[in-house]
Amino acid sequence: MEKISLILLGTVLIAVSISLAVAVPTNTLTQNVPAHILQDYIDIFSPVEDGLYTNRMVLLNISTGDDKVLYLSYFEKNGRQVYLCKKCSSFIGKKPFDEGLNQLFVQGAYNQGIIYGNVDFTVDSKKPIIKKTWGNKGFSDGIFWIEFQEVNPKDLIFTYGNNITGFRNMNLDINSCTDSNKNKICNVNVSLKDYDQQKGWYWFSLFDISDKSAFSKTKAFEVDMTPPIINSVNYTIKRNYVEFKINITEKNFDLVGYYETPSKKKSITVLCRKLKNGICDIKKSFKNGNHTLIIEARDKAGLRANTTINFETIR
Repeated sequence: MEKISLILLGTVLIAVSISLAVAVPTNTLTQNVPAHILQDYIDIFSPVEDGLYTNRMVLLNISTGDDKVLYLSYFEKNGRQVYLCKKCSSFIGKKPFDEGLNQLFVQGAYNQGIIYGNVDFTVDSKKPIIKKTWGNKGFSDGIFWIEFQEVNPKDLIFTYGNNITGFRNMNLDINSCTDSNKNKICNVNVSLKDYDQQKGWYWFSLFDISDKSAFSKTKAFEVDMTPPIINSVNYTIKRNYVEFKINITEKNFDLVGYYETPSKKKSITVLCRKLKNGICDIKKSFKNGNHTLIIEARDKAGLRANTTINFETIR
């Protein structure tokens, strides 16, 4: 579990490099102690192994038994050595530790050598913070996002639906989230087929390992997975004018227009942006000759339907 490298300078000055398999900090120290690692261990009564503490100020209860040591110390995550006491056999007191997993390595020094002890514990003193949530603007594509701040997340639940079809829950895999500075960003992709042509609501629930929680604001979404239906295209030709009457079924209508083929023009020529009783009624002029038009209807979700017509205009 430990790897010890010692350099003896005479009988009093040494450099000790200690690296534990439990990933405690690696340090090079210069101390007035002999170059000898003793078999005895420091007793750490608090914190306990795999303990969970909801306050950053954690009680340290450390003992070497009856014999006094030159000093007791431990190492912070950044490698800095913190001295607890000198010429002592125990220490009881509170010290601050970082959020998340802490791997405490305690060292005591005798004239004959050093002893050590180590323990892993977790601090979870802060409540989770949900920074923001979002989805596709307009009609939802089923992909929703959350950005949150929490060192010790345990459960992330996505809730969505409505009172018509019902509400559903999905547990997200937090390990698949990505880190962004101190935050985590996660997304979920759900099928909204059952909510077609409906309005729904969604929110996220976040829980940490000490069961503190945070809930996002409830937001609305709309679903449209059904493309427009072009029921009929009727037209009347008067010389070079064509009067269109296009019957369309679409709850979230955006526009109806046409592309002429062949043509160099790539954009659609809009006929109507509003329907009256489901009808686009409009008159357009055309050059003399044969015309092939691709009539296209679009809804606000970006779904499309089209049909082709042919006619000839003569002045």
